[in-house]
Amino acid sequence: MQLMEKPAVVIPAGKHLEQLVELKQTVTEQDIFLSSITDKLNLTMMDLENQKVLTETQAKEHAEATARLKEDHAAHVKALTAQMEDQRSQIMRLEKEMMDLQAELSAQKEANVRSPSNTMKNLVEDQKKQLTKKDRHIKGLCKALQELRAEMVATAERNVIANAAQKEESLNVQILVDKQTKDLKVQVQELSEDLQAARESAKAARSQEKSLKEEVTRLTSDLHTSTKTHRRLQAEREEREKEIQELKQQISRFKSALQLNQVDERSLTIENLQKKVRRLESELEKTPQSDSHGKTTDQLVRWEESKKWQAKMEKIKNLLKERERENETVSKQLRTLRELYGRLEQEKSALQKRTKARSVTTDQVVAAQTAEMENQMEELKKKNSELEAQISTIKLQQALPRD
Repeated sequence: MQLMEKPAVVIPAGKHLEQLVELKQTVTEQDIFLSSITDKLNLTMMDLENQKVLTETQAKEHAEATARLKEDHAAHVKALTAQMEDQRSQIMRLEKEMMDLQAELSAQKEANVRSPSNTMKNLVEDQKKQLTKKDRHIKGLCKALQELRAEMVATAERNVIANAAQKEESLNVQILVDKQTKDLKVQVQELSEDLQAARESAKAARSQEKSLKEEVTRLTSDLHTSTKTHRRLQAEREEREKEIQELKQQISRFKSALQLNQVDERSLTIENLQKKVRRLESELEKTPQSDSHGKTTDQLVRWEESKKWQAKMEKIKNLLKERERENETVSKQLRTLRELYGRLEQEKSALQKRTKARSVTTDQVVAAQTAEMENQMEELKKKNSELEAQISTIKLQQALPRD
C-alpha cells in the first residue's frame, strides 16, 4: 500500500531521448567547428606575426639603406667639397701666377720701352706666347671649373631631391606600416572578442548539455526506479490475484466439502446412531426372561453390554459434538475467508484505480516535460543560429586581410 501511494515519477519519451542525442551530436559538431576556427585563427595570428616581422625587417632594411645612402651622400658631398677646395686653391694659385706673370710682363714692357732691342723683342714674343698659352690654360681651367660647379650643383640638387624622396618614401612606408599594424591589431582584437564570445557560447552549451545529461541520467534512474516499482506492484498484484484465485478455489472446495460433509456425515451419523439405538432397544425388548439365576446372569451380561453400548453412545455423542465444533470452526473459517475475499476485492479495485490514476499522472508529467524540452530545443536552435552568424562574421573578417 505504501509503494502504491508513492508520487509518480517522470518517464521521458523515446522521442525526447533522440532529441537529446541529436543535441549532443550538434554540440559536439559545434565544438569541432570551433576548434577548426580556433586553429584557423591561430594560423591567421601566426601569418600576421610573420607579416609584422617581415614588415619590421623591411622597414629596418629600408632604414639601414637610407642611412647608408645618407652616409654615401655625405661622403660624396665631402669628396666634392674637398675637390672644389682643391680646384679653388689651384685656381687661386693660377690667378696668383697670372698676376705675377702680368706684373712681370708689365715690367718687361716698361723695360722694353726704355731699351728696345732684338733680344728683348724675342723675349717679349716668347713671353707673349707663354702668356697666350697660359691664358688658354686659364680659360680651360675656368671652363672646367664652371662645368665642375654646374655638375656639383646638379649633383647636390639630385641628392637633395633623392634625399627628400627617400625621406618621404620612408615616412609613407612607416605610416603605411603603422596603419596596417593598427588595422591588424583591431582585427585581431575583434577576432579575439568573437572567439571569446564563441568560447563562452560553447561553454554555455556544454554546461547546458551537462545539465541535460544529468537530467537524462536522473530521468533514466527515475524510469528504472519506476519500472522496478511498477514491476514489483505488478508482481504483488499478480500474487494478490493468485491468492484471491486460490482463496476462491479454497472457498469453493470448503463450500463443497462442507456441504458434502455436513449432509453425508450428519445423515450417516444420525442414521447409524438411530439404527443402533433402535437395534439396542429392540434387542433389549426382545430378550426373554429366564430364571432368577440365569436372569441375573443375563441381566449382568446385558447390563455390561448396555454399559458398553452406553459408552459407545457417549463416544458417538462426543464425536457428534466434535463434528459440530468442527462445523462451527469451518463456518467461522468460511466467514473469515469471505471477509478476506471481500477485503481483497476492495484492495484490488483500489489498486486498479490507483494504477489508472498513476498512468494518468505519468502521462501528464511526461507531456509537460516534453513541452519544456521542446522549448529548450528551440532556445538551443536560436543559439546555434547566433553561433553560425558569428562564425560567418569571423570567416569574413579572416578573408578581408588576405583580399
